[in-house]
Amino acid sequence: MPHRLDAADVAVRESTRLVSELRQSRDGVRTTQENVQKIASEFQRLRDDVEDRRRKELDAALERSRRPCVIGASMASGRARQGRHFWHGCLAHVAVYDKLLSADDIAVHVRMGRQGGAERGAASTSRSRDAARLFALAAEHFEKAAQHEPDDFRVREQHALCLCDHLACIDASDHRSLPPGAGTTAVPIAGPAHRRAAALLDQAIRKLEGLNAAETLGAVIRRLPEGPAHAFRCVDALDALLRVRPDYFAIHEIQHQSKMALPLKDLALVPKRFGLGSANAHPRLARAAARCYRLVLADLNLAEIYGGVDLSWARALRNDEALCKLVRDAEEDEDNRLITLGKHDGGTCRVGDDDVRLVLNARRLAISLDLTACGDVTDLCCMFAARHNTSLQSITLDGCVQLTDEAFIHLGRGAKHATLVAAQGCGKITNAGFGPLARGCKHLKALNLSYCGGVNNETLIVVAKALKQLELFHCAFCTDVTDAGVYALATTCAQSKLRSLDVSFCASLSDDGVSAVAERCAALEYLNLSGLHRVTDAAALRVTHNLWRLRTLCLEDLHLITDAIFFFDAKKDGRAAARQQMYVCGVRWLFLLASRILAALREYFYPASLALSRRWRLHETASPRRRLHDHTRVHARESTSTPPARHHRCKHAGSASCARSASRSARD
Repeated sequence: MPHRLDAADVAVRESTRLVSELRQSRDGVRTTQENVQKIASEFQRLRDDVEDRRRKELDAALERSRRPCVIGASMASGRARQGRHFWHGCLAHVAVYDKLLSADDIAVHVRMGRQGGAERGAASTSRSRDAARLFALAAEHFEKAAQHEPDDFRVREQHALCLCDHLACIDASDHRSLPPGAGTTAVPIAGPAHRRAAALLDQAIRKLEGLNAAETLGAVIRRLPEGPAHAFRCVDALDALLRVRPDYFAIHEIQHQSKMALPLKDLALVPKRFGLGSANAHPRLARAAARCYRLVLADLNLAEIYGGVDLSWARALRNDEALCKLVRDAEEDEDNRLITLGKHDGGTCRVGDDDVRLVLNARRLAISLDLTACGDVTDLCCMFAARHNTSLQSITLDGCVQLTDEAFIHLGRGAKHATLVAAQGCGKITNAGFGPLARGCKHLKALNLSYCGGVNNETLIVVAKALKQLELFHCAFCTDVTDAGVYALATTCAQSKLRSLDVSFCASLSDDGVSAVAERCAALEYLNLSGLHRVTDAAALRVTHNLWRLRTLCLEDLHLITDAIFFFDAKKDGRAAARQQMYVCGVRWLFLLASRILAALREYFYPASLALSRRWRLHETASPRRRLHDHTRVHARESTSTPPARHHRCKHAGSASCARSASRSARD
C-alpha cells in the first residue's frame, strides 16, 4: 500500500511539472509575439516618417520649381512671401563649376563675360576670336577715319580708348606665361596680338601729344589695364600729358577736379595700379611714381590719402626712392618710428643730408634709423639726429663712407638710449670717435665695427671698460686688432652677457687671444674665427671644450687645425666638464621650477590675503597728520553717540584723552 501511494505522488508531481512547463512555454510564445508586434509597429512608424519626409521634400521642390529663380537674399518674410533684396535682371549665360572660383577668375568674368574660368571651352575661345576680330576691324576703321580727318582729336581719342579696351581684352583672354625663373612681380611674355595692340596704342599716344589732347591722354591713363606690363606705357602717357599741359594738376578745386578726365584722386592710384613705386622698380618708373606722389601731396585735401598718414611734408624730398619708400610704408601700415632709407640689396642709395634731416624733423619720436649704403650722408645728419631725435635706440650706418669722428662724438652726446650701433665699412672713424660713443651710450648691447680700419686694441679696451651690457661685438677685417686687445675685451667686459663675437680675418690674432676668449666668455653663442691663420689646435681645442653654449662656430680658412679638436681624449677628458655643466643646468632648472611653484602659490593665496595686506599697507603708509585727523574724527563720531556727561576712551589712542594721544602720535 505505501508503494502505491508513493507511485501516485510521483505521478502527480510529474503531471504538475509538465503543466508548469507548458504554461511557461505558452507565456514565452505570448511574450515573443508581443515583442514582434512592438518591433513591427516601430518599423512601420519609422517607415511612415521617412515617407512623410520624402513627400514633404517633393512638395517643397515642386513649390520651388513653380517660383522664379532669384540670385541673392530670397528669405521669405511677412510682407514678401517670395523674399526681398534679390538681384533683378536677366542671365545671359549659365555655367556650373566644381570648385570655388578665385578673385582673378571672377574679375575676368566681369570684364569679358567669359564662360569657362578654369576650363577653356569652345564658346569662350570663339568669343575671344570674335572680340579680336571686332577690335581689329574697329582699328582699321579708325585708321581710315584718321586718314580722312588727321586733325580730328575725337577720332584719335576714340581710337586710343578702343585700343585700351583691346589690350584689356587680350590680357583677360590670353593667359601669358612668366619668363623661366622669374618672380611674381615679373612682366609676362607678350604674345603677337598684345605686341600689335601695344604698338598701335604707343603710336596713338604720340599723335595725341601732337594734337595737344591733354584730356584724352588722361582718359587713356584711366582706361589702361592694370599691371606691370603697361607701366612704361602709362609713364609715356603721363609724360606726354604734362608736356602738353604742365599745369594740368595745378588747380585743386573740387569742382574743377570733377570735370577732369584724370583727377588727383585717380592719379594717386596710378603708381599702385602699374607698380611704379615698387621696391625694385626701374629708375624711370620710380621717378614717375615720385612725380605722381608730389602732385597728389601738393593738395592738402589729399595729404592723408596714403594709409591715413599725413605726408604733405614728404613732397619736398629730392630723392625719388626715399619718397616711394615712405609712401609704401604708409600704405602697408608700418611703424612710423622705424625710419629705413637705406638699401639692403647691395646697391647704393643716393639719399643726402637734406632728405634725412627732413624725415628726422617730421618724425621726432623715431626709435630706429637705418641709412645702409647711403654714401652721401655726412656728419651733419648724425648731428641733427643726436640733437632732435633723442629717442633713437637703433642706429645703422653701414656703408656711410663719408662719416668721420664728429658723427660718433655727436651720437655719444645725444643718443643716450641707443642699444644698437652698426658702422660697418665706415673707414674714416678712429678712436677719437669710438671713445665718446662708448662712454656716452652706456646702454649699448650691440656694436658692429667690421671693416673699420680705425679699430685697434685701444678701441677694444675702451669698449670693454665702458659697455657693461654689451651682448654683440663684431670687428671683422680689423687688421690692427691683436691678442692684447682681445685679451682685454675677454677679461674686462661683462663675460656673462657677451653672446656674439666676430673677430674673423683679424690676421694678427693667435692662440693667446682665442684661448682668453674660450676661457673667459663662457656665454658665447656665436663665434667667428674665420681667416685666423695663426690659430692652432691648442686654442681651437679650448673653444670646443669650454664654450658649451655655442650654436654657431665659424672656422673657415684655418689651415693649422685638425679634426682632433672635436674629440675628447685622455689629455682633455670632457666628462668632468660635462658633469659640471649638467649639474649647473640641473640646479638652474630646480631654481626655475621652485620660482614657478612659489608664483602659483602666491596667485592661489593672493585673493584671500588681498584685503588684509591692503589695510596693513594703508595703515603703515599713513602720515602723522592723517592719523591725527582720523583719531579726531573717530573721537568726534563716538562722542556724539554717547551722553555728554560720560567720558569715552578712544580705542585707537589707548589713553583717556584722544587729543593728547593724537599729538603724541604726531610727535612720534
